[in-house]
Amino acid sequence: MANNPGVSQTSVAKALDKDRSAMVKLVDHLEAKELIVRHPSPKERRTYALQLTDKGRSLLDQVTNIACRYDEDFFSVLTDEERDELVRILKKLRRHHEPGTAGL
Repeated sequence: MANNPGVSQTSVAKALDKDRSAMVKLVDHLEAKELIVRHPSPKERRTYALQLTDKGRSLLDQVTNIACRYDEDFFSVLTDEERDELVRILKKLRRHHEPGTAGL
């Protein structure tokens, strides 16, 4: 949502591989915590568009910083070349086991 303000609830559910009822519960929870807001989609009247609130964006920034620091610490034992090789191998495995990922 941070990189796609107004993304539909349905698109997020598909990306997370969640069914409709699970997604509704998740969005209800995030909305109750004032981390996101949902608005009727201007594109399709039966769909909701989701946006992060300022509180949600702040929390996302905090969590992203923690994750980046953790990654740097965890992977610090590897050289840049070893990291690149690890990523290449992991992508290869993902393409093999999840061919619909378009090479990600």
